[in-house]
Parts: sequence; C-alpha cells; structure tokens
Amino acid sequence: MRILSKLAFVGVVGLVLAAGAAHADAPKRKPGLWEISLTTGGQPTPFVSQVCVSDDDDLSTTAGTPNVAKDCSESSAAREGDNIVIRSVCPVRTSTVTTEALITGNMDSAYEGQIEANYSPPLYGLSQVKSVVQAKYLGPCK
Repeated sequence: MRILSKLAFVGVVGLVLAAGAAHADAPKRKPGLWEISLTTGGQPTPFVSQVCVSDDDDLSTTAGTPNVAKDCSESSAAREGDNIVIRSVCPVRTSTVTTEALITGNMDSAYEGQIEANYSPPLYGLSQVKSVVQAKYLGPCK
C-alpha cells in the first residue's frame, strides 16, 4: 500500500502547488511548525509529517518542488464561504492528475481537506485516489 500513499502525496503536492504557487490571493498558513496527517482510502495508518512554514510560505517550496506548478494546465483556488475550493490539472510522470479539494478550517490553527485525485491514464494501475488531510499548528519552529 506504500504506492497508494505515494500517489496520494503526489495528488496533494499537485493540489498544494496549484493553490500556493499560482494564486497570490490563496490562503497562507500561519508561520511556524505544522503537523500534517494524510489518510488515503484503504489505508489504516495515516502518513504524518511535520513542516516548518516560513513567513513567505507559498506551499510550493514547502513541498520541495517549486517548478512543478508551471507545468499545470489549470489551477485555481477560490473561497466559497468558509471553505477553500482548489482544482489543478498537472502532468505527473506518464499521467495527468486532476486534483480537486475542499479545505475547511483556517490557516492559523487547523484545517482539514477532502482531496480527490484522478489519474489519466492510470498511474501505477490506479485511476483515482481519495484522501483526507488534517493539519494543526504546533507552535514556533524548532
């Protein structure tokens, strides 16, 4: 199931890159240490990481791949009430991933997202991955 986690992470990276790098008005996380948990459909254990977010956080540098967003054919991030709706269409290896997400919460203390990544043609034999991301602010970076 590690491949499934990898695909979900690729989908989330696409989502994050589209929202952060392509849109100056996209929400920014509070600077400091964040714990991010990613649960992918069919997996009992989430992938958990800690990320130090800086004042100039554009999410693409946090993901470690700042040049990927320029290859996306579509990217949008829009507020709809208290929600953030994000969509991106980006090449990933030999496939195109269309990522759609609904993010709730705020970027100061915690947020949660429902993410769906569709791969065409399928990547590693998978055509769709659904994930939930949960993030919480832990305090200043260590």
